[in-house]
Amino acid sequence: MRGLAIAVTMTLSASALAAPDTAERAAILDVARKPAELALSKPVRFRVGTLRIEGGWVFLLSSMVEPDGRPLSYRGTSLAGLAQHGAVSGDCVALLQRQGGAGHRARRGFVGCRLGGMAG
Repeated sequence: MRGLAIAVTMTLSASALAAPDTAERAAILDVARKPAELALSKPVRFRVGTLRIEGGWVFLLSSMVEPDGRPLSYRGTSLAGLAQHGAVSGDCVALLQRQGGAGHRARRGFVGCRLGGMAG
């Protein structure tokens, strides 16, 4: 919960935006994508809404899409039943921590976020 509070604070502060099409941004998205793909047991891509870097922390808010760019389908995933009832979205929120020269580590993440609750 503390990590989520840090992430929310970062979105309100003057944190740096990760520049598009950089190696750092690609590496961050790769690290954030792994837990999302594990949770869904399928490949996903991100449409980044917010990607902010503050000190040693990274906050990502994105929409998940199929690898071909179509909207994400939850069919065949552990969230399929919830998706049928409109209880999940295609959003992903992730908090990553910079690990010195060893890249980033995912600290917390949520897939299928909906206002009023988290699924997954």
